[in-house]
Order: sequence, then structure tokens, then C-alpha cells
Amino acid sequence: MLTLEHFTMADAERLIGWVPNARFLMQWSGPQYTFPLTREQLAQIWAATQQTPPVHLMFTVRESVSGCVIGHVELMRIDRAAKRGHVARVLIGEPGYRSRGLGTEMMSRLVSHAFGPLGLETLTLSVFTFNASAIACYRRLGFVPVEEPPLTRAFENESWDLLLMKLTKPVA
Repeated sequence: MLTLEHFTMADAERLIGWVPNARFLMQWSGPQYTFPLTREQLAQIWAATQQTPPVHLMFTVRESVSGCVIGHVELMRIDRAAKRGHVARVLIGEPGYRSRGLGTEMMSRLVSHAFGPLGLETLTLSVFTFNASAIACYRRLGFVPVEEPPLTRAFENESWDLLLMKLTKPVA
């Protein structure tokens, strides 16, 4: 079982250690950060989590049986009036925990938190189209592609297409 814990700056070094190169960083975070990832870059985003109420949440993901921190996920652009938020920076950082379905469990916990205590009704996320395993994970949870003009991100001499996906809280 996984638990979401609020990210603190004490978690920064571990997260930085999970980012081996610029390509990985772009795939994980988009253009928000530059390689090498630093405490200062994380601190700028973390500051938004300290507002009342926060418009951005950063979570450390812990595997509860072992106690091992295995991942990171964020909920950003939280708009309580419109009841929506945007999921970002989803990562199972510990390689030994990847490909075990934990990404789906982590996302399920985040969705439950967003639709439960936060009272949101719509979540969106962006994923690179070549990330088939992430897209499959999001589809399992009910996210569907949104018909939008395609977005791309440039990396080195490449162009990476982004898929926008959306999940609406089921009506009870």
C-alpha cells in the first residue's frame, strides 16, 4: 500500500538523485526545471505549497510496508472555485519499484485525495505520447484524451508531442 505525504525540502536530495540526465528531467517535468535539478528550483515550486490555501501540492510517495520512499507526484493549478486541478510530475523514482502497478496505485491515491478532501471535480494531466505505460496507467483510472490542438515540446533536435487527458469525478 502507498501513502501520500506532503513533500518537504528534506525530500529534495532524494528527488534530485532520481533525475539522472536532462532527457529524463524533460520527460518527467517538462520545461519547468533545467538540468541539473537543484534544491533552489524545487524550493521555488515548494513555496507555492505554503500558501493558504495552497494552489500547488507536492507529495512524497511511501510504500507503507517497507517504509521506503519510492515516488513523487504533484497537483498544481488547483482552482477551488472551478473545482479543478492539474496532475504533474508523476514518478516512481526507485527503479526496483517500477513496472509493478504502483504508478496506478499512486495515481489512485492522488485522485481520491483530489476528489475527496480537496473537493475537486475535474483533473487534467499532460503526458508525452511516446510514454505508453503512463498513458495506459491513466486510462485505467478513467482519464480520457481531450481533443485539443496538439502541443509539442522541443528537446535537443527532437519534437515531443503531448497528450492532454482529463478525468471527471463520477456523479454519486
